[in-house]
Amino acid sequence: MEKHRYYDVPGDTYPLHLLDDTKFNRDCPNGKLEIHVPYEFTHEHPAVAFTHDTFDMRIEEHPVVARMPQPTRGPSTQPISHNDFRSFAASPYHPLTLEEMIHQNAPPIFLHVTSFKDATLVALSWPQVLMDEIGHKELLQAWSLILAGREEDVPDVLGVSKDILDGVGVSEDAGLGLDQKRLKGMAKTKFISRNLWDRMFNPSWELRAIFLPKEAFARLRTRITGEIETSYPGCGTTPSVSDGDILTAWITRAMASSLPKPRPITILTFSNARFRLPSLFEGEGVYLQNLMLGVYTFLSVEMARGPLESIALCHRKHRDDQNSEAQTRSLLNSWRQDIESTGSPSLFYGEPQGSVMLVNNLNKAELIKAARFGPAVVKQGDKAEGRKNPPGRMVTYYIHSLGSTWTALNCLWMLGKDHGGNYCLQANLLPKAWAVIEEDIRDMSIII
Repeated sequence: MEKHRYYDVPGDTYPLHLLDDTKFNRDCPNGKLEIHVPYEFTHEHPAVAFTHDTFDMRIEEHPVVARMPQPTRGPSTQPISHNDFRSFAASPYHPLTLEEMIHQNAPPIFLHVTSFKDATLVALSWPQVLMDEIGHKELLQAWSLILAGREEDVPDVLGVSKDILDGVGVSEDAGLGLDQKRLKGMAKTKFISRNLWDRMFNPSWELRAIFLPKEAFARLRTRITGEIETSYPGCGTTPSVSDGDILTAWITRAMASSLPKPRPITILTFSNARFRLPSLFEGEGVYLQNLMLGVYTFLSVEMARGPLESIALCHRKHRDDQNSEAQTRSLLNSWRQDIESTGSPSLFYGEPQGSVMLVNNLNKAELIKAARFGPAVVKQGDKAEGRKNPPGRMVTYYIHSLGSTWTALNCLWMLGKDHGGNYCLQANLLPKAWAVIEEDIRDMSIII
């Protein structure tokens, strides 16, 4: 397999994409990163860094790939090995930092394909500054349209030369509701120190996939909504919760109940500005840039270990309050002021002695259904009658960080529903939290 020459550019530092012979200036104006696109893509400067491995065997015959997460008949957790699966996520020459990417003069999008006799693994990677998962969905859909010969249906990319959030929230005076929970001074120092202590002395976090069949989740939802109705008898309108609220509550309670000492919990849920500022995103076309913001849910010690419906309702209440357009603009203004004064936004909210649960809900993106690579299929691999995914569609997927960003944090990724309506999740938790979840799964009739 030929190694691309652009991985061996010595000396000078270039933009993520080369434009003529203009060199990259590390001291970008206003501290902003520029992405330059060549007038014409060539072998030396391609649009995408592409690598391809081929194995002359069926996918289940490979000793490592056979252990990758996959759907199961019942609820299950399955370990994800960063070390074992790394070679299938990206080429060995993949840069691990933005600085390495710039130095190698590499394009910002990497495509690594692994072919087996009956299946194909497709891995896409990019720096976090380039796009979020909604942008990823748009990329997969555009790729699918081109494979189907429908290039004229590919939407225009908007916001190429200007950040659509630039200037949003300037001089907002609505007041940020989160300010009362912002950690500053000694409180912030205490929070950071305690979390560093946990990283040093806790056992290693474990990354696993969770497969939750639709029947199991339906029972979980029925139980929680029934408990909510019981808690609000005769009030006319019963509060509602989303699937994301329910799954967040389930995993968060497992995390909280596994801590050796009860602590308040802050749930940091990533949300998308596309849905929080709908008036901005009008017009024909798509925005690919990373537009992720945060929503913070504050759980007391008692609530974090209490009934699931209480956690789910609390999560929904905080999301509704903070996702308003006024609060979103105030949040952007607050972050902008932090960046101008200190160089980075202050993201510390909650209690100094609390723990944090990070949640990335990708249910709305429906990534499993976004790629329609049927026109590229040369031979159908799985011909079983019970097959759920049409040819050229994903069976499942998982998120693999090429760095070590998430290795010592409590995290939950909701990857969405597969073609059979089953939920695919991924979480990074301490062993005691996984023991709680395994007990839930073994005794679903009680938990669900």
